[in-house]
Amino acid sequence: LVADAPVALYTDSLTSADVLQRNSARSTLMQYVLTRLYDSIAYRQMEPYITVSHCYGEGNPLADAASRSKFATLAAGCRALGVQARRLALSETALAFVRDVAEYARTLSPAERGLTPAFSATEAGDGPIGPGRAVAGRRRPRGDRAAAVPAAKARPPADDGGLPG
Repeated sequence: LVADAPVALYTDSLTSADVLQRNSARSTLMQYVLTRLYDSIAYRQMEPYITVSHCYGEGNPLADAASRSKFATLAAGCRALGVQARRLALSETALAFVRDVAEYARTLSPAERGLTPAFSATEAGDGPIGPGRAVAGRRRPRGDRAAAVPAAKARPPADDGGLPG
């Protein structure tokens, strides 16, 4: 990343956009993810430059196709636009972050993972979050999020300070 450069994050995950914009999460799993992000020195340094927007999959069909492993749809869309899709490798830090969250998620019940109708934007009829709400100026998650994670499941901060991804 270029120093002090703005970062625009578009996601079809309404929950992810909401959590990053509000700096607060309801589900145990998303609280853990947010805590792990804040454990990263690199994320905390980048946060003032990040804006987050929610974009339904229909508004970003190629990314939606890739995220759902619909590679024929992705290839057709790329051909139509005259572009070529590239798969980028994740850094070791990003892979470690994903593995850590996945391992933690396996220890949780479905309700703790937020897998109930109350946490589904589609079933609740929620609309998208407005474009480009800044994350900048947010402070560390309210309360001691690490304390919200059961001690046996808590992980120490990454010693390399690297940002996932």
